[in-house]
Amino acid sequence: MKNFLKFVSAGFMFLIFVNLSSGSFNVGNYSVQKIYGPNQTIIGWINISFENEPSNSVFSDSFGNSISLIDLLKNSSGYRYTCNVYGCKMDYSASNSQTTKSFSLNNNEKKILGFKLTGSVNSINSINFNITSNAGVSCNNQLEMDILNDGVIDFINNKSSTGLCRKTYGCFDESKNLEIYSLDFTPYCQKMELDRAPGFKIGALIKKDSGANSLRMSLYKGGENIEEGNCNLADPANSDWQEISCDINYSTLEKAEYYVCILSENSQGDYKLKGYSDSTSKCGFHGRPTTTEVASYKIFAQSKNFDSIGNLAVNNQLANGDTLSAKAQEYVSRTYGNGIDCTSGCIIPIAFKSGYDSVQNIELKNLEIKYVKTSGVVTETNFYDLQEIPAKINSDSWILSLNGGKFYVPSEYGDQSFELKLNNEEILSEDISVERVPVISDLYPLKIPAGVPTKFRINAYSVDGNLTKFEWNFGNSETKQTSVDFITYTYNATGNYNLKVKVTDNNQKSSEKIFEIIVESPKNYINSTLEQKQKNLEDIKTEIRSFSAFEQKILNGILGVNNLDSNLTNLQRRYKTQVNTDNEYVALAREVIGFSVPTSIWRSKSIDSVIFYPNVENIDLSLINEIGRGSYETDRSGIYQNAILAWNQEKLNTKINFKEISIKFSENQQAVKFFKFTISEKENSEKEVFFVLPKLENLEFDGNYNEKEKGDYEYITIESFPKIITFSTTENVDFINLAAFTSPSLSELSVENTGNDVEEPKFNWVIFIIVIILLTATAIVVYIFMHRWYKNNYENYLFKNKNNLYNLMSYIDKSKREGKSDSEIHKNLKNAGWDSEQTGYAIKKYSGKQTGMFEIPFLKILGGMEKNNQTQTGIDTRFGPEKTMGRKF
Repeated sequence: MKNFLKFVSAGFMFLIFVNLSSGSFNVGNYSVQKIYGPNQTIIGWINISFENEPSNSVFSDSFGNSISLIDLLKNSSGYRYTCNVYGCKMDYSASNSQTTKSFSLNNNEKKILGFKLTGSVNSINSINFNITSNAGVSCNNQLEMDILNDGVIDFINNKSSTGLCRKTYGCFDESKNLEIYSLDFTPYCQKMELDRAPGFKIGALIKKDSGANSLRMSLYKGGENIEEGNCNLADPANSDWQEISCDINYSTLEKAEYYVCILSENSQGDYKLKGYSDSTSKCGFHGRPTTTEVASYKIFAQSKNFDSIGNLAVNNQLANGDTLSAKAQEYVSRTYGNGIDCTSGCIIPIAFKSGYDSVQNIELKNLEIKYVKTSGVVTETNFYDLQEIPAKINSDSWILSLNGGKFYVPSEYGDQSFELKLNNEEILSEDISVERVPVISDLYPLKIPAGVPTKFRINAYSVDGNLTKFEWNFGNSETKQTSVDFITYTYNATGNYNLKVKVTDNNQKSSEKIFEIIVESPKNYINSTLEQKQKNLEDIKTEIRSFSAFEQKILNGILGVNNLDSNLTNLQRRYKTQVNTDNEYVALAREVIGFSVPTSIWRSKSIDSVIFYPNVENIDLSLINEIGRGSYETDRSGIYQNAILAWNQEKLNTKINFKEISIKFSENQQAVKFFKFTISEKENSEKEVFFVLPKLENLEFDGNYNEKEKGDYEYITIESFPKIITFSTTENVDFINLAAFTSPSLSELSVENTGNDVEEPKFNWVIFIIVIILLTATAIVVYIFMHRWYKNNYENYLFKNKNNLYNLMSYIDKSKREGKSDSEIHKNLKNAGWDSEQTGYAIKKYSGKQTGMFEIPFLKILGGMEKNNQTQTGIDTRFGPEKTMGRKF
């Protein structure tokens, strides 16, 4: 039990001595930053030492964050410590030795067993044993073995049955316009992800036109041909198109990407293959791996079933080419020392994990470990049960940084108390404050080449103002200051540097954050960065394939995936073949650091089948006047606009689907919006209907809608219902503020006379009239002021962040689908922290009801005149959502 011995207050050295049966630590002075923005991480350090402290000891804070000791140490560069186990990994104790071990595992359950060597060991010659199991045939590997328990799978069931599992053609799309290619000596290759399997059938859709030929299938991992992955196809029996395959007994330990290839080994016949060249769906090429992917072919691979395990022999030579005895000897050498003194026993762990759906009964037997001791060759035949023991950490007093602990402060503003504990014993307590200080998110780049001028950009913003000053401390005694969020700087020597950035806004509020900058040689930087960019690009292409065809087309076009692919290939080729000198590496590194590839892509927002009501202010009567029939009176614009709204509600049922797909680059983020309008009639009509959109940024339609341009608008004439209109844009709009509307010709509208042309009655009592006029005028002025404020500012007043309104509308839509009433929704939102005005407004807006003050006809006329004036003077009343997040559900 740890005992608290001594504490000296702030400003003086203090000491906490905690004594455990298994370890202890001493804490000296510390420093913690006092002011933070919401959700920022604690910045500070403690002076601390450890003696035999378990590596899995836990640091925890008063805000619910925690991190293990070993993880915090790894995140604190410069702290020096040692462990009693290599790599500070788990140690083991062995017990219950048996020549046969029997145990049961449920699906995904894991068990660690092992071997034990004794004496002074010179070398390990071989390790062999047998496994028996009751697991039956399955498409999933029933049992995996991880020698050394290091997370690397070394052995799986390698027995295959005649049954087949998943079949894949890679990215091949049958709906494309297919071409026919002739097979020749150059292979046609298709990239595809193969499942973990004991073997495969690989083949293609082939047509024999003439002669007799020898067709060969091959499997490649990267650019390397796999010896067990080659097989010959049987000659087609006739000249019809047919899928032909052959068997390979190549076992894949993990799901991974491969190239499956087909070629003709002689020219004695004419054989054909189907495929296509397409910019949006390509994962193949005509050439030897690896080559730029420009096409797709009907080439396939189908994984085989894992057969019943029965009895499996685990031999010293593993299927992946490793030697079991060599892996064990390397582990023992680095864990127990090169002398391999196993007087107290050297333990070799092996983890077994089940992938079988039912309970799996497993038995290990016939163990034979031959190893050489100084006294001679001996054989070990016993299996042991193992117990994991955390590594013990020892260190002198050093500064341990808390910055990498991810100790997040609360999101609420105000004073807080930060307490830090180790194994539930308090080691420091400090009062901090969460204020409206600038927020620093990230910095790009974090890895750079030495000797190359690099543009660093900080991602930060001010909560209540504008950022005015940026102070850069490069971690090498050099500092600079800028008034913008970027700076170009050259690190001339390789190494790791702590770059500290401090930002200050016009309210003199400031924040700072430290980023670790890795500076590599230009050669190493190019190699590692191109590999990472290639992986990022492959991941992005895989993610894009999960979206619809239209979304794929837009995303591939916006990102320029084809150009990214070819440019990346060109950079890799030049790195491997054209650069040799330091100057050439520096020049190429400049290009690589400026070559941007997306790092992730995801669906960031979506909402389905919400009723769409156009905003009256977005209805442009002059446009409808030009493209349709009929006319309107400019002094009664508001009446006509409201008539169009009423017509929409009476005649049409318009629903909108909205999706936002965000693309993250290292230095910034981009979003693409997708809209799908489904417009149907409530009653049959043969009248023309116009769907109108403003000219949005990068507007693309899914198909030909015969859309036309007119001024600042695009419009589509709807001649039959239902009508589905799908489009995309990169403009900052969503389903709430999209300035779209539907309208008939003005001649189809029913507009009532408001009586504005009737002359005012005359009165004889002049004074009375003057008083009445003054009172009325005062009331009208007040009402107009309030009405205009409500109309123009009420929504902004309630929802300063438009994303909050978006989140509310999404929640209301979901709740309506679940059958909840308005009162239930209102109650749930109130419990979530929304006030009554906000929830009432959002529910009315969702239901298409009036959200502001009652609009009398006189004010509608004024509104129409005001709208016309705004149009003439070029005032744009549209708004865009702020880039902040609201409450989530």
